[in-house]
Amino acid sequence: MAKYGAGSVYPLANGKWAGQWSNGRRDDGSRDRGTVTADSEAATWKALAAARGKSSSTRPRKGGESVGAFLERWLVDVVKPTRRERTLLGYRSIVSLHLVPAFGERPLRSLGRREVQGWVNRQTDSPTSVRHRVDCLRSAMSYAVRWGLIDANPASDLDLPSPVKRTVKALRPEDAKALLSAVEGQWFAPLVTVALYTGLRQGELLGLRWEDVNLGHAARATGRTGPGVDPDGDGVGTGAGDREVDGLARSASVTVHHSLARLPGPRGTRYVLTEPKSDHSRRTVPLAAPALAVLRDLRRDSLAVVGNAHHLVFTRDGKPIDGTRLTHEFQDCLEAKELPAMRWHDLRHATASLLIAEGVGLAVVSSILGHSGISITVDTYGHLTDDTKRDAMASLGRAVG
Repeated sequence: MAKYGAGSVYPLANGKWAGQWSNGRRDDGSRDRGTVTADSEAATWKALAAARGKSSSTRPRKGGESVGAFLERWLVDVVKPTRRERTLLGYRSIVSLHLVPAFGERPLRSLGRREVQGWVNRQTDSPTSVRHRVDCLRSAMSYAVRWGLIDANPASDLDLPSPVKRTVKALRPEDAKALLSAVEGQWFAPLVTVALYTGLRQGELLGLRWEDVNLGHAARATGRTGPGVDPDGDGVGTGAGDREVDGLARSASVTVHHSLARLPGPRGTRYVLTEPKSDHSRRTVPLAAPALAVLRDLRRDSLAVVGNAHHLVFTRDGKPIDGTRLTHEFQDCLEAKELPAMRWHDLRHATASLLIAEGVGLAVVSSILGHSGISITVDTYGHLTDDTKRDAMASLGRAVG
């Protein structure tokens, strides 16, 4: 156990470690404290001791609390009690790796928009990464304004790099068949199938529990309904009024209640189930016949699995699946089969493009994908409706002509 007053050490989302130290108050009344980072816990403790020993060289110029001290106070007093743990880890990484090295020694009141803009202009990482860092700084500085520590937010009204927009390519039915054929026999084949037929995000898929799945055990005979029917022999009977239409029980569905998050822990990686970020993400998606068949097979196999504490649908030997490893093995499989490269998230785009090609309206697609608003769906997939628009105008011409 660390000696009292030696500081604290904690893991960051990027795999590194960060440490915080405090030497009490400076002559101007501000706290004498700071942050260090290293690749391991032991190295971080060593860097922490060195930083505390020479803290006088990192004291800010006159002007009150430093930016670094304020950012740490913001993380502890605002972010930690109000945001998700994953968000806190992300903000800690941005503060420790980017904001403190750039502005940490500056007196809070002396940080201006011109200095922040210059820092933005010197960034060489992706526009998305830069925007995340600015968003973090802007959020923190808004509390400095609210608390009366500064008069204006120095991270607002900046010229930011334009995000690079990926144009979603439509996936044709024959492409989807080739994809499913390529992964056949792989351990992740059921995941690919259910992802393609539901549009669930990877975290939502990996966090799916059996209590979130309605297998819709309808009778095989057309029109045969009623309780007690168990066509699959897995001990789960038919609900009253359930009816099978075209080989698919209408009640068969999955409901998104959680997402599986991968977080660092004192003994390595740990997995937790987190609540959806919005009410739109908490949704029920009907199951198409291929996805339903996969889940019914998995359900039978899952009865023999032990150690699955959260009753997850998708596991490896009863343990949660690492999303990063899943993505890499999926991409390796596509490369080996000489298929075009895909991100795992592109399966979600594939679901949308296939639905749109079938004439499904964007409002329905938005509901299935769990977008927070239809504007996101239109912005992402609107260009895929060009054929539908041409058909609509042709129909109009025939009707009026």
